[in-house]
Amino acid sequence: MSDPRTHPAPVDPAMTTPPEVRPPRANLGGLILALAVISFFLASWGFLYVTSRASFCANCHEMRPEFLAWQKSPHRQTECVDCHIGPGLDNFVAGKLLAARDLYLHLTNQVPSEIRLDTEIPNRTCEACHPLERQSRPSTLLGEVQVKIKHDKHIVKEGMSCTDCHSAISHAKLADQPELREALSSQDETDHPKLETNAYYPEMIPCVNCHRDKGAAFGCQTCHKNDVRPTNHLQPGFRTSHPIPPDRTAKNACIGRCHDGTECQQCHDKIRAMKN
Repeated sequence: MSDPRTHPAPVDPAMTTPPEVRPPRANLGGLILALAVISFFLASWGFLYVTSRASFCANCHEMRPEFLAWQKSPHRQTECVDCHIGPGLDNFVAGKLLAARDLYLHLTNQVPSEIRLDTEIPNRTCEACHPLERQSRPSTLLGEVQVKIKHDKHIVKEGMSCTDCHSAISHAKLADQPELREALSSQDETDHPKLETNAYYPEMIPCVNCHRDKGAAFGCQTCHKNDVRPTNHLQPGFRTSHPIPPDRTAKNACIGRCHDGTECQQCHDKIRAMKN
């Protein structure tokens, strides 16, 4: 009798056939869930992108004037969210929550008559595009008029905010000009005569008054790089660029701002001669 260890018994071929291999059943529920998640994120990204465009803000009639003013402003290439929402995810979420509140006010017809910011735009938002170290160089504002404002001194030493002077840079301070805002509400163009370039830049009178109140120099050459002193007070545009403040008479509006009081007779003699 043979030894089974050296002569194994023959194996039936049927017993060695591997079992049938079946492909794994597709997890239909998991696939649907994955597609739903991807669709949700794509839709959310698209929604956030669309609602972050300035053109979206113009869809509400109460924002139409601000949109038209922005279209002609120096910030017309800057999107709303660049200024009105700070950097970072937390600020973005907070900004969108505030926007949801604004949408609620719009849908419930509770929009205030004056549209103003709830919070001031911080300096760091402005400095993201306008680094402080670059803002002491003279820059052309209106034609040939150049200014030499030391922004670092105003902001760092005096603790001022950018919006103390530049609050009109994007929307021409429409909240303080109800007639202009009403006019823009009834038109689709930005050709309103009051929407000129200087509507977006700081006015001179607040600068002069602030310098005078703080005992700082406020002569023309303090801020202007070129000589902007008028040859006379009758040239076009003088009264609009040098208006008399409402809390001052014509006399004390001139003396202490541009004149020391010794030149009055020189001008008035000329005016008297012209009348005669």
